[in-house]
Amino acid sequence: DYEFIFRDFDEPGNDYIVHAPTVGIDYRFSPTLTATAQAGYFRWEPDRGEADDGFKGLLSLTQRDRLTTYSLILEGGYRQDEFSADNLGFAKYYRGSAIVNHRLTERFSVGFIGIAERVEYTQVDRDDWLYTVDATADYRILRWLTVGARVGYTEDDSNTDANSYDEWHVFLTLTASYNIF
Repeated sequence: DYEFIFRDFDEPGNDYIVHAPTVGIDYRFSPTLTATAQAGYFRWEPDRGEADDGFKGLLSLTQRDRLTTYSLILEGGYRQDEFSADNLGFAKYYRGSAIVNHRLTERFSVGFIGIAERVEYTQVDRDDWLYTVDATADYRILRWLTVGARVGYTEDDSNTDANSYDEWHVFLTLTASYNIF
């Protein structure tokens, strides 16, 4: 895989290029146990300021049985925060996730999501530890229509106290899907 990104901002923005090659493999250990491994690097080259680079990769392991799916995911790389309220720009991140989803009935499932993430911002003096714990529920109303809920807590432990926060959140979703195959 090779990602190439060119960002061309209006003045006084700082244009940049990102190169991010990776190689990887998907492997099925058994009919119920699968893994994905990807490894590479990224290089961020801004018009102004120093370039930065780092590891970009993913390691995931998923175990499925008749009613429950368990996933462990480790990943790292870069992201771009350019359209949020803070507009923090380019950042390196490292994330670990654990996800469990259990089907209680043919139409109803519940789950758990736990995430720990380290974010190191390039353009501002800020590094954050983010922790998220969520409980999920999904109910399939029709074959193509699902209603879902996600309730949880997020904590941002930043190196600058003014940017640290706690958040309780609730998301309600309605998903319509159509499969042409």
